[in-house]
Amino acid sequence: MKMNLVAIYQLWAVIGPLVGVALGAWLTGRWQRKQWRLNNEMLEYRQLLDAFSTYRHLAIRRAYDQSGGGIIARTPQSAFAEADAVWKAEADVHTVIADRLFIRKAMVARNVLGMFERLAREIDGADTAVTLAQQKLGEFHDELLRLAEKGLGLCGS
Repeated sequence: MKMNLVAIYQLWAVIGPLVGVALGAWLTGRWQRKQWRLNNEMLEYRQLLDAFSTYRHLAIRRAYDQSGGGIIARTPQSAFAEADAVWKAEADVHTVIADRLFIRKAMVARNVLGMFERLAREIDGADTAVTLAQQKLGEFHDELLRLAEKGLGLCGS
């Protein structure tokens, strides 16, 4: 019996460090993959928030100009350029929502693309009040922030 116990200890002396190294490598790889995924999710949420902030700024400015609040009279060319800039910003937001890999599940689960498309249609009208546009865009921005915080594990919501 004593001989078997000594043989087991000797065997463990050889195998134990190899098991420890393998376990450490597995744990490290798992942690690095988790960090890599979180970094990519954070990057994609940042891209979404940046694209939406650009759209929000342009849409509010356009609503302000359409309400007659602009000081400088606009030419048809400048009005077209402004509308084109809003459209391009809207397309950028649409692309980010639809094409990102790491945040896709969250976008689909909350129907963010559908919410954004409804929002864009609502505030695109020429008669949209500036305060209404600001309110609706602000609410959507807050929803994106909550979604990002939840997706990144930054809050308990």
